[in-house]
Amino acid sequence: MNPSCPAVYYDDSESIIIHQDEIRSKVTIKNDDLKTPLCYCKKLLKSDFFQMIEDNIPDISDKIKAIISEGKSFCEKSNPKGVCCTEDVKTFLAEYGMAWESQDASRGCC
Repeated sequence: MNPSCPAVYYDDSESIIIHQDEIRSKVTIKNDDLKTPLCYCKKLLKSDFFQMIEDNIPDISDKIKAIISEGKSFCEKSNPKGVCCTEDVKTFLAEYGMAWESQDASRGCC
């Protein structure tokens, strides 16, 4: 996905293109709005991350991992990319100089 391209979904075989403004949810990679989800099934927003910084929460990446790992996950259905949100969360944290260290890198949140 290219952040600057307005297309979110497409089907080349039928010339179908669905743009960001045609779907209900904001797409993490395409939107800087703080109300954009980082984790769709846990409803973890970008603003939640910044609130943790403001509240001086220690080990923010551990806190986010705990939120994501609580209960059932259904990112494959709720994330517009159709996959677990872990990679998007890792990328977002890395943009702010925070590492996501996992003991089992092959295991996502789902």
